[in-house]
Amino acid sequence: MASFLVDDFGNMDIYSLLCRTYIGLALRNCVQLGLHSRISSLNVPIIQAEIQKRLFWTCYILDRQISIALGRPVRLAPLTSVAV
Repeated sequence: MASFLVDDFGNMDIYSLLCRTYIGLALRNCVQLGLHSRISSLNVPIIQAEIQKRLFWTCYILDRQISIALGRPVRLAPLTSVAV
């Protein structure tokens, strides 16, 4: 999916770096809001809790895919700090 971010020669362009930066910011905001833990979803309606869970996992997966495509480290440790 994120393979379009790297050109044929493996060079990163400005859009690749911006994409990784924005995904990183979104993931950081998700963690700061507590969307990665079940505790944050105890006092909210079921639908809102499901949306929060899906938002976190979308950012988490996109960060992994883009980081792998660009050969960069991922921003969040693999499932050690994430409540599944």
